[in-house]
This record gives sequence, C-alpha cells and structure tokens, in this order.
Amino acid sequence: MVGRFFFSRDTTETMSTREFCSKVSDAFVGINPDLKPRIDEFKKRPDWMELSFEQQYEGLVAGPLRVLNRRAILTIDALDECEGRIELMKTLRDKQSSVPLLRTFITGRPEADIKQWVMKVDGVRMASVRELEGDNEDVEKYIRSRLEDEPSDVQNRVIRGADGLFIWARIACDLLGQALDINGRLEELEGPSEGASKLDSIYRVALKQATQDDEPSR
Repeated sequence: MVGRFFFSRDTTETMSTREFCSKVSDAFVGINPDLKPRIDEFKKRPDWMELSFEQQYEGLVAGPLRVLNRRAILTIDALDECEGRIELMKTLRDKQSSVPLLRTFITGRPEADIKQWVMKVDGVRMASVRELEGDNEDVEKYIRSRLEDEPSDVQNRVIRGADGLFIWARIACDLLGQALDINGRLEELEGPSEGASKLDSIYRVALKQATQDDEPSR
C-alpha cells in the first residue's frame, strides 16, 4: 500500500499540514478498504478536525495501519515546501517505532532543519539525487548544447559548477548568453559566498543582472 502527499506553495491546502492526514488516509483506503471502518470511527468525533497534528496522524494514519498490520509506504514530496513542518517531522519521528511495517520516503531540498531532523531520527538514511542516480549526463548534454559556440574549457567550467543541478545549469547558460565578458561572468557564478548555497550564489548574480543600477529598481 502506498499513501502520498505533495507539498506545494501554490495553495493554502498544499503548503500546510492541515489536510495531510486525511489525504494520506484516503489514499490508503483507496488501496485497502479494510482501513475504512477504523478511520470512520475516528471521524465520528465532532472535534477531530480541531485536534493536533499528532492526534490526527495517530487516528487517521498510524492507528489504522498498526491494526491492519500490513506493509505500507508513505511518500512525502517536497517537504521543504511545507509551512509548519516542525510538527510533522516531530510526529513522524515519535510515531516511527509504533508502526514498524510503515516505511516513509521523503523528498525535498536539504534545508537546515530537515537535515538536523534526519540526524536525530534512528534508522533514517538521507541521500542526494547524485548519490541515487549517479552523474547526471543530461545536464552535461544540455550545457554543451546551449554553449556549443563557446570553447570547451568554458563548457567544462559550467558543467563543474552545475554539479548535476539542472536549474543551476539553465540559469548559468542564460546569464552567459547575455554576458559581454564570459570569463568575468563565470567567475561570478563560481564559488558561492561563504555560508551560501550554490543556488544562493547564482540567484544573486541573476538578480543583479535583472535590476538596473538605480536605487528604486533595486
């Protein structure tokens, strides 16, 4: 059985945990209706929607799965897009051992609080896309195609800078295509500022390029 929830900042419903438990339980019920009676019993409580996230998770997800005693997978996409994710992460950590047949697969950018949470949870493994998929040859092909008129050393520097990250490669190619001084622009793109991530650095260059020198535009 697989239950899934995708976080997104597009809407209030998908950027918060408010509907997380009910959506996940609906997904599990769609695969195994045997879960429905216990979930319906929990929803008879008139105040169930006002309960804490941990209480809803126990009543709609963890409790029914524990009773069913079958293997299940919970996938959570884009955890970094979730507002108020601290309570969700705490609940997943606290409830992990109580539902031994449930495995949770989470994707998201490695934000500081997410990385810290992973380090505190036993039995959790964190891996980057590169570790899972190996070198991303598509990114290299994309860069060489976009910069086919540039010398190979320029292409190679961009490939090293992208480090398999497509969004970095796309923005870098856009910026280099507008640059009068290719080497100067490359030096701006290479080596993020101290404490900054790779994307922080390239977005800073992109914003500088997009704004005028006058103060109102900045």
